[in-house]
Amino acid sequence: MDYSRPILANRLAADYALGTMRGAARRRMQSLLSAHPNLRHAVAHWEDELSELGTDQPGVMPSPMVWQSIERRLFGAAQQASRTHSASAPRPAWWRSLPFWQSWSALATVGALGLMLVLAQPSPAGAPIIVVLQANPQPGAAAGTSVDA
Repeated sequence: MDYSRPILANRLAADYALGTMRGAARRRMQSLLSAHPNLRHAVAHWEDELSELGTDQPGVMPSPMVWQSIERRLFGAAQQASRTHSASAPRPAWWRSLPFWQSWSALATVGALGLMLVLAQPSPAGAPIIVVLQANPQPGAAAGTSVDA
């Protein structure tokens, strides 16, 4: 590869600096950095660009209205449901219950295994077919005919 090409060096340096290059590729890149100044320069550029992302930013506390809005969006329906849920709540339909589908899948599994066992058994066949071939004693003559000279 021509590591002096800026586009290739930039792509490799970005992968290396971001940490997405792993294993043998990362070890190879580390060995190439000492031999190729373009790669070293590109990696240094990417590390400088990305270093700002790693610094600690001061925390900002959101206003109470923002927190209430977030909680309402995240937990509003769940909190309402838990408050209104009571013993008189309607039960889900029988076909939406977990035991129904568990028993249905168990029944289907047993049926599939039974069918597999039935189909795996060799079928009883009648007497085997035997074909007897008889060599023709006289070449050129049809079998079963006599040749009179």
